[in-house]
Amino acid sequence: MKIREIILKSLIIIILCFVVFYIDSLEFLDSIETKIAILIIAFSKSVYFVVQNYFKIKESIEKNVPYHRYLLFMAINIGLLIISFGVDFYSLYKVCPESFALSEMPDSSVYQLFEFLYYSTLNMTNFGFGTTIPVTTTAKAITSLEIILSFIAIIFVLSDFVSLRDSIRKP
Repeated sequence: MKIREIILKSLIIIILCFVVFYIDSLEFLDSIETKIAILIIAFSKSVYFVVQNYFKIKESIEKNVPYHRYLLFMAINIGLLIISFGVDFYSLYKVCPESFALSEMPDSSVYQLFEFLYYSTLNMTNFGFGTTIPVTTTAKAITSLEIILSFIAIIFVLSDFVSLRDSIRKP
């Protein structure tokens, strides 16, 4: 597995959301178009991560990759998903602050980004929303995508790698 390649491709996808946020700051698109663009990017990225994980897992099985390398691959992917969705949530908040009900939001962009990375971590680990709650349909849809991906990731991590390898090898 080429971990650098996986990280580079994932970072490119994460940067896409910042591009949409930047385009919105230029007021090239209206708020609805920007929210739709963020939702499309989040959905496309989710499909990409699922497909990429499937093929990387299949490749790991075919090449008899040790279990610890498989776990490293999954840990990196989960981390990238958390960062990616955190950026999506942050961008959505910047475009439409009403998307989330927050008990308190700091003024600093760095702290705001941290808040949404924290929110994304809570979603990925299935601990719940904490003090951030999605309000708009777009925010709920992106949150749902992340929660679905977290279940998929948990299935891959908790499944017995040997059983998974044997089931894929069988015709």
